Amino acid sequence: MSRTLAALAAAMLASVALSGCSTGTGTGTVAADCTPRHSFHTLTKGTLTVSTYTYAPATIVKGGDLGGVEGGLLKQIAQWECVRLKILEQAPAGVIPAVQSGRADLAAGSWYRTQKRADVLNLTDPIYTDNMVFVSKDGAIGTVDDLKGKRVGTFEGNLWNADLQALLGDALKIYAGESETFRDLKAGRIDVAVDGAGGSTNMIKLLGLTGYQMATPPADPAVKATTNPGQIGWPNTKSNTALNAALNDDIAQLRSSGEVARLLKQYGYPDSAATVGPPSLL
Repeated sequence: MSRTLAALAAAMLASVALSGCSTGTGTGTVAADCTPRHSFHTLTKGTLTVSTYTYAPATIVKGGDLGGVEGGLLKQIAQWECVRLKILEQAPAGVIPAVQSGRADLAAGSWYRTQKRADVLNLTDPIYTDNMVFVSKDGAIGTVDDLKGKRVGTFEGNLWNADLQALLGDALKIYAGESETFRDLKAGRIDVAVDGAGGSTNMIKLLGLTGYQMATPPADPAVKATTNPGQIGWPNTKSNTALNAALNDDIAQLRSSGEVARLLKQYGYPDSAATVGPPSLL
């Protein structure tokens, strides 16, 4: 959901009061002699408040702690910057509004860098990409052309839906959510599921889809998402330019050290996820 335009629209319209959030008390310790890599302010001194939800394997919230790829990266940044992490867990539609309303410093959870988000928030430089992938038996469906004549499923709000609808017509089934899509794939009611790499990795594991594999399609102008993969960044408070600059420098260090690639591999992302290319907006 966090990858989609539908999620963005919901986030912009959602009432923060109705988001059903719960606040963690903060994790990690800071040594008395810790010297931060950068100087910036946060909503609460000594604490970086992260608005998020569980969207495995990008973010996994459990007991007030944040795991997953982005959780691991943020924990390293917290150590470098001598802050504790405070996890503000809530419904997906409330994640972005929490940052906009000043209740959190940044949002985590596989958020695409989009122009609409850049208009109202700072966006960090790209951390990784969440490429569109095709999931099928043995990964046999690997190109846009391979979709023709197949029963194809995806779910509401994905960036590629309009292009796939134009290409496939009634052969495309758009489900209410990711889980429904993959359950029908497992049941044999569709031949291929179209999703992002992160979500697909999690669903294959969660549903025990033995023999199913992801394929990243080559660029095809018929589906724009194949030519401009979504870049994941952390939306953060628009006015806090010092925080955004610090995050960008830390992200660059995490990428150059190989830590981003290591965590992506650990959590089952394809190797292509570590290649972001020049910053761009959807």
